Amino acid sequence: MGFSTSAAAAVIFVGVLVSLSIFYPAAAGSFEQVSDAMESREDRALKERNSDLRIANATYDDTTDRLRVNVTNTGTVSIDVDETDLLIDGTIRTNRTTAVESIEGRSIWAPGETLTIKVNDLSDVPARVTVVNEYGVADANSSITVT
Repeated sequence: MGFSTSAAAAVIFVGVLVSLSIFYPAAAGSFEQVSDAMESREDRALKERNSDLRIANATYDDTTDRLRVNVTNTGTVSIDVDETDLLIDGTIRTNRTTAVESIEGRSIWAPGETLTIKVNDLSDVPARVTVVNEYGVADANSSITVT
């Protein structure tokens, strides 16, 4: 085995070391991102399982064309009010006011508390109202009280 064979083996060995030194940080970073994503998915699934809500009542005032929906957080996790959607007859309504335990402007809806959602300027009595929280958990009510 001559000098050229030893030199070629050394060049190949150095090339393998350089390749591994480039590959390892990229692979480690990718593995960390996948691990973080899996952990986030597990946290979200746990919150979804522990989340629940129930529409206590829905009342439509025929004289003012205002709908009032009272929803109770019956789960064990707090819910973001801004991430909670109201659907009236299948259409998302964004022009609404909200209050948690009669306090407007609260953004956190804790377990056991009641969220009141008011929608003005409805032309007809809705047939169905649905409330969906940030985890995709929903409750619907088709018996709207008209006053």
